[in-house]
Amino acid sequence: YHYTHQAYPGCIHICVDGWISPNILAFLGITAHWHHNGQVLHVILDFVRLTNAHTGRYLAEELVQCLRSFGIQDKVC
Repeated sequence: YHYTHQAYPGCIHICVDGWISPNILAFLGITAHWHHNGQVLHVILDFVRLTNAHTGRYLAEELVQCLRSFGIQDKVC
């Protein structure tokens, strides 16, 4: 997936969802969505276990780290 995302010439849309499991573990799901040849494509980028207080700064840092790991930080719309 890394090559596909990096090579894509258009914008990539990101969706983020956080939740706490019944056993009190916190997670952040990060997905990417884009159009290609008339189709909407989706992929799960990461499923992050959150270990700090859920401040905006901490969540943003986790998101940016994920986007950088895929080389798509400059493609987000």
